[in-house]
Amino acid sequence: MKEAIGDDVWPVELPYHSPFSDTIYMAFYFAKKGHIVNEERTLNSPGFFKDITDLDAVRDFPWPNPAAHISLEDCRTAVQAVPSDYAILGVVWSAHFQDACAAFGVQTALINMIAEPEMFQTVIDRITDFYLEANGLVLRGHQREPRCGINWQ
Repeated sequence: MKEAIGDDVWPVELPYHSPFSDTIYMAFYFAKKGHIVNEERTLNSPGFFKDITDLDAVRDFPWPNPAAHISLEDCRTAVQAVPSDYAILGVVWSAHFQDACAAFGVQTALINMIAEPEMFQTVIDRITDFYLEANGLVLRGHQREPRCGINWQ
């Protein structure tokens, strides 16, 4: 198909492996017990923070550590596997707003943006920090890769 449409870009998914998920866009386990499992989640399912008002609970949530689940060697291997005549598009999906909605359930998240802005902001900031760290790991891991088009030396 790539040849048929003249596509010269090769997407490379970020290799992310945790006991919970093998995709970075499913890195957080926000589902409340007894509700839909992550693979079938919808944003209107109640999330972990749905009924929580204590900001300290954000600190107590088991936030994943990107460095523990991203292998720079796996990232390099994925990039090096791209055919040489293709440009590399690194896909580090950073779904911070979607994850914030999943953290509460979309209705509660949108209401909390107005009714409990500090709680919403604290959760979305923590999610954003996760993605910033994950993206930083990958970018630093490839900063000397000539195929990535940037040499930051």
